[in-house]
Amino acid sequence: GSSSTFSTNSDFNINFDVTRTLKNYDNQVRALITKPNKSTAKKLPLIVYSYGGPSSFTVGHIHRYAIGSKHRSLTQSWLASLGFIVVSIDGAGTPIGTISREDATAQDFYEPTIKDQVDVVNELIKSGEIDEDRIAIMGWSFGGYLSGACISKYPNIFKAAVIGAPVSDWILYDTCYTERFIGNPNIKPDNYERSSLLNKTFSKDSMIRLIHGRSDDNVLYANSEKLRDHLVMQGLTIDFVTIDDATHMVGNANDAAK
Repeated sequence: GSSSTFSTNSDFNINFDVTRTLKNYDNQVRALITKPNKSTAKKLPLIVYSYGGPSSFTVGHIHRYAIGSKHRSLTQSWLASLGFIVVSIDGAGTPIGTISREDATAQDFYEPTIKDQVDVVNELIKSGEIDEDRIAIMGWSFGGYLSGACISKYPNIFKAAVIGAPVSDWILYDTCYTERFIGNPNIKPDNYERSSLLNKTFSKDSMIRLIHGRSDDNVLYANSEKLRDHLVMQGLTIDFVTIDDATHMVGNANDAAK
């Protein structure tokens, strides 16, 4: 098969005919909205592309958020150029400028992170620009967990999800990170139950693509195996994509193409 090479040279430039708008909701939630400029459609499909999880203000993590991210901005612009409205939402769990809302996820990763995503989507729907029958959500790592959480709780809003390398059961994730927010599982097992995707109901009508690298050394591949089994047991037919030899950060186009 053919292989693809992506340039990382600073002279490599792609210009998409899109408009990006930053909205701030009461200094609690911010959203970066990207729209195509030349669409003639009255209403457009919406893609929610968020990370949504607690982290830090370090440069190494800033790429996860809606603002200050070249690669996230490029992905948004590319998708918008194909005819989608794309929104990245920094809500509960993420730093918002100088405001940290990481404490919003204390005791529960599920409900608080979903709420702000859905609130922004509902605001966008009110604009009259969104085709409500074509709303999807995508994400990787905590963003993958968030995608699964949103489509499980609101299948009437999110018709499709791309769930990338998700934590499906927080018992399986990094002890220090997880216990910082939802506590010791031996002392607060209820927090792990409410945050897990493995006890949530999913709609049989939901369209789901689940993706995971088999050599993931951060979010263990077992998370997706368990989630796949959970979805299949509920009668869903899903697209399960595994990437051989890929860790948590898929390195290049050749990895993704395997």
